[in-house]
Amino acid sequence: MKEQVLKDLIRLTGYSEADRETLREFSEKTAPWADEFVKSFYDTLFGYDRTAKIFGEGERQEREKTLKGWLTSAFKGDITDDFLKNLWVVGLLHIKRGVPNSFMLGIMSLVEQLFLKKCIETFEKEEATRIYGAFKRLMDVVSGVIAESYYFSYVDALYSIGGIKREVVNRMISLEIDKMIKAEREG
Repeated sequence: MKEQVLKDLIRLTGYSEADRETLREFSEKTAPWADEFVKSFYDTLFGYDRTAKIFGEGERQEREKTLKGWLTSAFKGDITDDFLKNLWVVGLLHIKRGVPNSFMLGIMSLVEQLFLKKCIETFEKEEATRIYGAFKRLMDVVSGVIAESYYFSYVDALYSIGGIKREVVNRMISLEIDKMIKAEREG
């Protein structure tokens, strides 16, 4: 499942080796942005009560260190297979900590907006467009893998706990979803 999700996202976003090369090519200018992004990322999360409560006392410094390393790798185009496959673990950690996908997608949007702003300020229009496009495609893959990990892992855990065959659960879910759709439409 993991490999197929990654393949699907790479294909559908258009992310390619050329994007890695673009990120590498401009990394001398983009990699130093990591500190600013990390600060904005965690200022935003700690500044909103619903996201702030996810973190433990004194945890920010360690989380900042981890994010800085991750962002630096992304900015430098150091996107290995392990980098992408490890995103699945992020989805698992989000389940464990109670981080909904809406929080993850919201903060990823912030990162993308910051990157776009810095590209516009730093590069000529054509270069900015190329660099941002490469980064955006990568972040779309990242967000997609994390979201799918969250979904599939959560559902797989329920299958495992319940001991019910996947086909039976899928049928039950389909029937329940039909009821939900009807209720939403009738409003």
